[in-house]
Amino acid sequence: MNRPPVGHHRPNPSKPIPFTEEQIRARAYQLWQIGGDQQSADGYWQAALEALRQERSLVCAKHVSLVWRVNQTWQMATNKENRVFTLDVVKVVISGFGVLATVFAGVGLYLTYQNSQAERQLNTERLVTDRFSKAVEQLGSQDVDVRLGGIYSLERVAKDSPKDHGTVMEVLTAYVRNKSPVPKGWKSTPSEKRKPLEAVATDVKSALTVIGRREAKQDPEGQWLDLRHSNLSGANLNHANLNHANLNHAHLIGAGLFAANLSDAILEGDNLQGVDLTLANLQGANLSAANLKGTDLIHVKDVSPDQIKAAKNWQQAHYSPEFRKQLGLLPVQPAKPQSSTPTPKPSSPQPPAPKP
Repeated sequence: MNRPPVGHHRPNPSKPIPFTEEQIRARAYQLWQIGGDQQSADGYWQAALEALRQERSLVCAKHVSLVWRVNQTWQMATNKENRVFTLDVVKVVISGFGVLATVFAGVGLYLTYQNSQAERQLNTERLVTDRFSKAVEQLGSQDVDVRLGGIYSLERVAKDSPKDHGTVMEVLTAYVRNKSPVPKGWKSTPSEKRKPLEAVATDVKSALTVIGRREAKQDPEGQWLDLRHSNLSGANLNHANLNHANLNHAHLIGAGLFAANLSDAILEGDNLQGVDLTLANLQGANLSAANLKGTDLIHVKDVSPDQIKAAKNWQQAHYSPEFRKQLGLLPVQPAKPQSSTPTPKPSSPQPPAPKP
């Protein structure tokens, strides 16, 4: 079907047409697409004009209706009887705009606050990252004072940023393992040929102090304090929180563990000879193959006979009379008190009196 020559056979109207030729041609083409060859080109041209006039009339009618409604509303509003009501309506509308303005202002302030908080959080994280990096760098210094500063800086990072707490503890335990290890082959050397291990250095003691007083509730779930094969001789771990510490084959001779929390700790193969564990918490601790010769366990807390019997030389440790009974050991015989009164020496024979 070819497009009819709509624009070539339009009539010559006597009155001016309020539409452009392009508008009429476009509408005539739309009508031709619907009706096909049912009309001539002039018929489609006239139909297009009529359709455009109807549309304009409808628009004009709507415009007139809107103007009429506005006029009627204005007359009602300005009527003396409705003037008070109109003022009330105006006040309500103004109040509504005020409420909307307040709401928008509040939303703007909230969004501004959220953006500032996000920016502040980002700056805080950057600062923590910089502090952490600098502290780790200090641990590699040759100067012990610089290393001490790095250790205590890491403690501050762990307190200020709970999400970095676990990472800080991993760094400090690795520092202890690297700086104070039990020498390879030392335990397999016969005791008479074995050289005593030196007490831990000052910086290692400080690292252990920080580990022992950490906020344990910030420990990530399932994380252990990895102190395996560490030489902790002479370390002050009194009152230290070593919960979930892996002290497998660590050397603890001479270490202070008074009232230490060793619950759920791994002490397998540790040398605890002569160590004072008074008031220490050993609930759930693994003492398998640990050396308990001379270990003070008289006032230890939450330990079972099965835990003790899993260790070596457990019969030679010190227990309370009640716990000795649970272990099936005989009571300790009290030492015989020594008399403070000196034994009188036999008097030497007196020489005979001279005869008169």
